[in-house]
Amino acid sequence: ANSGGIRLGHTRNKTCPLDVIRDPNSIGEPIFFSPPGDLDFIPTLTDLTIDILNHGPCIQYSRIWKTSLVGSGFSGLFFVSTGGRPGDLDSKFKIVRLEGDIYSFKYCPSVPGVICDPVGTFVDTDGTKVLAIGKGIDEPYYVRFQRKLPLFLSRSIKI
Repeated sequence: ANSGGIRLGHTRNKTCPLDVIRDPNSIGEPIFFSPPGDLDFIPTLTDLTIDILNHGPCIQYSRIWKTSLVGSGFSGLFFVSTGGRPGDLDSKFKIVRLEGDIYSFKYCPSVPGVICDPVGTFVDTDGTKVLAIGKGIDEPYYVRFQRKLPLFLSRSIKI
């Protein structure tokens, strides 16, 4: 949780959509969580849509997180990328409370037969630390949340 924040970045020699990366020199970008229904709080262990509130490059793509297969179908590695859509299976993440104010993310849609793995960090060939799921994850990613605005104004939380 003291290993920097997350932001969007270019990986895999591609330009858009952007992937979600860990930046040790940043406190992170604001993130908006959309729980199902009309909840006025952000539940743990519930399918959430996660949206980075950043208006940088690649404006033609949404900032909603989704899983994106890296390489062939046999790699077993998925980067957390952007370009997702609310309600899509590949855009459903969960927050897991670990201990005290330490949390982690998990890709585990509430649908039988879908992979269920923690979101960790994969170190890309250029040293970029990319949020990822599956094979090749060298470390988990733990977070502490920081409320950006009062809850009644927004459900945006910086991590």
